[in-house]
Amino acid sequence: MNPLRLIGPLSLLTLVLITGCSHCNRKTDSLYQASTIDALLVGIYDGSTTFADLKRNGDFGLGTFDALDGEMIAIDGTFYQAKADGTVLPVDDTAKTPFAVVKFFSPDTKLPFSGAKDLNSLMVELDKILPTPNYFYA
Repeated sequence: MNPLRLIGPLSLLTLVLITGCSHCNRKTDSLYQASTIDALLVGIYDGSTTFADLKRNGDFGLGTFDALDGEMIAIDGTFYQAKADGTVLPVDDTAKTPFAVVKFFSPDTKLPFSGAKDLNSLMVELDKILPTPNYFYA
């Protein structure tokens, strides 16, 4: 058999295989972590990652601030700082974090929720709609 006759079919097969793998590099369900929890546990509290960097890697997550100055909450692309006194402030892009975990959030499922007037009614409502208490939900 003439080897030149195989060039066309092999080229087509290669193209199909490459096209089929083109989705493999998408970051659809990955987490971005700034530093490690072990670094935080041994006292590395100086922020090294800016919130501008975090926003490029996710719109939903949790973390802390330089010198452990509050808890970081990211939801729908807005980052907040919950301080020890209970105040919650928006975060400037130049602020830094020693530890945070973020991702671009896309829900797998949406459940109906009628609202809640206080924490107890929220807990009752969540018990009704969540399939199991053994998983994390967002």
